[in-house]
Amino acid sequence: MSADREGSMPHRLLYHLLDPQLWAAPFARRSLECTPLYISRYNGPRRNRALTSHPFWELTAVVSGSGELQGRRTTDPLLPGTVVLVPPGWVHREHSVAGLDTIWIGCRGTRFRDLPRRPVQVRDPRLVSECERLWLFAQRPSGKIGAELDAGVTAVVSALLRASEPAGGAPCDDIIDGIIRHMHEHIAEPLRVADLARRAGCSEGHLSRIFRRRTGQSPVRFLSDLRLKQAAHLLEQTGLRVSEIAERVGFGSLFYLSRVFGRRVGLSPRAYRQRMARGHGGRPTNVGC
Repeated sequence: MSADREGSMPHRLLYHLLDPQLWAAPFARRSLECTPLYISRYNGPRRNRALTSHPFWELTAVVSGSGELQGRRTTDPLLPGTVVLVPPGWVHREHSVAGLDTIWIGCRGTRFRDLPRRPVQVRDPRLVSECERLWLFAQRPSGKIGAELDAGVTAVVSALLRASEPAGGAPCDDIIDGIIRHMHEHIAEPLRVADLARRAGCSEGHLSRIFRRRTGQSPVRFLSDLRLKQAAHLLEQTGLRVSEIAERVGFGSLFYLSRVFGRRVGLSPRAYRQRMARGHGGRPTNVGC
């Protein structure tokens, strides 16, 4: 089969269900809490155009390569060491031109009952190694290994969920501090949430949640406020042209800066500069709010 054909193969054709006989022993009854339906591996491009979903939970572990997990309104990076738990019914596709080596583990059980119906993603090479070990273990031609597969998959799911919501504030604080520092240092550059999430090694959704928990704002609103404050400072303290200021703080154009400034501050950039030069009323209280 050609690489092009493989790259567009429906996901359902790339796995087969585990043999129920793996659990056909008194000591190997299938777990009701968490049990794997299949453990498959595929190394190659992903060129499917259609978004699809599945009726079970699925772990995706990225061994090598790079790509994206694309939903209807989200795009998250798939990088080596990444593990994603995708819920049933969530419409998505994997996209990679160069290719991805991934392990897929379909799951069901009461362990997932109270989880939010959105992907959970972490970057932990140890979890990927554990998924690879489970895949190799599942290749055994015989043996009542079902209970061991249940235990292994349960451990991976539990570790992923624990890693996605770190205990205490320090790990999340370190991530957010690094993102805020990056915003300050690269304020003139186009900064997308997808790029920031890739830098932090997490999904866009996870970054947005921990960022809002820490700052009270989304990354997009925080960055807009940061640019607005920097623009106001440059209008007050320098004689740079407004178009130059727009470029320096990442608004990209005089028109865009004027539109945001007028909406948030209530004055055009030039009117704001004139007002500050006359010393009338000091800095408007809603700059950067």
